Amino acid sequence: MKMKGNNVMSKRLLILFCLSVFATLTGLAQDKRIEKTFKVDKTYILLPYCFESPETEVQLVMPNSKAVSPIRLNNSKIDYWAFWDVSPYKGKKVQVLLEDTPKNREIIDLIELSDDPRQDTILYKEKKRQQIHYSPPIGWMNDPNGLVYANGMYHFYYQNKPFAAMVGGHQFWGHVVSSDLVHWRQMPQAIFSNDKGFAFSGSALIDYENVAGFQKEKEKTIVALYTRVRPGISEQSMAYSNDNGLTYIDYEGNPVLETREKFGKGERDPKIFRYEKGGHFVMVLYEGDGNSIYTSADLKEWTYQSHVAGFYECPELFELPVDNDEGHKKWVMYGGDGDYMIGTFDGKTFSPETDKLKYNYGSLYAAQTFNSAPDKRRIQIGWGSYFYKGIREARDKYLQSATFPSELTLKTTPEGIRLLINPVPELSLLYTKTHSIDNVKTGSEEVKEVLSNIKSKQLHIVGGVELINSSTVGIDVNGYKIEYGNNTRVLNEKMEIGSPVIKELTLEIIVDRLSIEVYINNGLQYSYINYDSSDNEWGLSFTGSGSNVLKHLEIHELKSIWEDHN
Repeated sequence: MKMKGNNVMSKRLLILFCLSVFATLTGLAQDKRIEKTFKVDKTYILLPYCFESPETEVQLVMPNSKAVSPIRLNNSKIDYWAFWDVSPYKGKKVQVLLEDTPKNREIIDLIELSDDPRQDTILYKEKKRQQIHYSPPIGWMNDPNGLVYANGMYHFYYQNKPFAAMVGGHQFWGHVVSSDLVHWRQMPQAIFSNDKGFAFSGSALIDYENVAGFQKEKEKTIVALYTRVRPGISEQSMAYSNDNGLTYIDYEGNPVLETREKFGKGERDPKIFRYEKGGHFVMVLYEGDGNSIYTSADLKEWTYQSHVAGFYECPELFELPVDNDEGHKKWVMYGGDGDYMIGTFDGKTFSPETDKLKYNYGSLYAAQTFNSAPDKRRIQIGWGSYFYKGIREARDKYLQSATFPSELTLKTTPEGIRLLINPVPELSLLYTKTHSIDNVKTGSEEVKEVLSNIKSKQLHIVGGVELINSSTVGIDVNGYKIEYGNNTRVLNEKMEIGSPVIKELTLEIIVDRLSIEVYINNGLQYSYINYDSSDNEWGLSFTGSGSNVLKHLEIHELKSIWEDHN
C-alpha cells in the first residue's frame, strides 16, 4: 500500500473519531458519579475489562492531575485486567469515579489495588509480540512524543490508549525510559486526557536556566508542549515535571497558543528546542498546509515568525554537520511522512535549499528526535504504523509498535547533500551469535551452510552484494522477498535507489516477529515493513539472476529486549 496516503488518511480519521468520542463522553452528567478512594500502598489500580461491554467513562483523580478515559468494564465476564500505574502516589489518595448506574455499582467493588498486573499471559512473552521493538504492555500506541535525554536516561513518551488497543478515543502520553536505547523500562502515564480535552502529540526539553520559573529544587525542570484538543479547539498547552519526567503538572496559564487557523484547520504537534545562537526557544508547529515557526524567551509567550508550506503533521527541525564537519552544518526540516528539506535557519526563518527529498518508503510515520542527546547525536524514533481492514472492531489487547532507534546524519552524495538513517550501534548489545562470510556467490553451498546454522528469528543482517552480469538480486526473509532490479533501479517496486546502474547493493536489515526494517545504501533509503512471521517457519535465502557475489555478510542473532523483563 502507499504508506504516505494511508497514514495521512488514517491519522485524520483517528482525530475525527477522537473528537466524536470526547463529545459523547463529556456529555455525561457530572453530578451522577460513584467513587472509590484508595490510599496508595501498591503499584496498580486494576479494572475488569470486557470487549463486549458498552463504553463508559472512568475518571482517575490523582494529586495535581485528573485522567479521563472511555473503558469497557464488566463484573461477570472479564477478558483481562486493565491496569493503571499509581506508584508515583504511594502514601497519597487517588480516586476512581464511574457514572452512577446499577451495573457500575457492582463493577466498582471489583476495582482494587495490586502489585500484580494480573495478566493471563506473561507480558512481552506473547507469540505475536515484537521482541526488538518497543510496544505498550496493554493498549494502543502511535506518535512518539517528548523525546528528551535527562539525567542519564532517554525518555520516550508516546501517544497511548492505556486500557485497550482501540483506534481513537482519549489519548494519553505513555512513558518508557532507557539508558541504552535498547532496553525499555515501563513508567506510569505522564500527561492525560481530561475534561479540558485530549492530550495529543508534542515534545519536551530541559529548562536549564529556569526561564519558565517552574523549578523548585536542584532538579532541572522538564517542560513539555503538547496539543490539547476538543471539538472546534486545537490549542497548544504546557506541562512541566520536577521529578525527572515521572509526573507532569499542567501550567495554570494554558493555553500558551490558542487556536488560530491562519493557514487552515489543523494546528498540532509542537516541536520545541532552544536555538543556541539566539538564546531563545523555537516551536515548529503544524498549521493547515505546512510548518509554522514561533519563538519565545520564556516558553510561555510565543511569537509567530514564518511558515513553510508543503508538510503534514509532526514537524521536526534540527541542525547537523555535513560529513561530520563541524564547520559545515545544515538544517533539516521534515513532516510526519519523513519527507524532508535541507537548508539554513536563522532562528526565525527556515530557508530551503532543496526540493522535498525522500528516504522513507515504508510504514514509519510521525518520527521525532531526542532533545539533549549525548555527543550531539540526532537519534530518531518513529511509529511503525499498522492499519488493517476491521481494525476498529478488532479485539486486540495491544497494538502498534515503535521503529528501532536510528541515528541521522548528513552526507554529501553525487546528487547533493542527503539525510542518512542507520540503526543506533547499541543494537549490538543484543547480539548472541554472529555468522559471517566473505566473497562467495549468493547461491553457493557455503552460503547455504551458514544460513542453515541460524536458530533465532530475530536478526540483524548486514551485507553487500556485488551485481555481476545481473539484473536482479534479492533476499527472502521468513517468506518476505526484498528484491532489487538493476534495470528499473527500484527495490520492491517502490524504493528508488538513484544511480543509473549500481555495482554493489548494501543492505542492513532488522528482523522481528511482526516487522522487517530495511536500510539501503548506508541509510540513503529506508523502509519499515509490517510483516507477521510469528507463525512462519524460519527461512533465509538469496535470489537473483547472474553471478552475484556476497562481498561481505554478517548475520547477528538477537536476544529479546524483554529477556530480563519482570
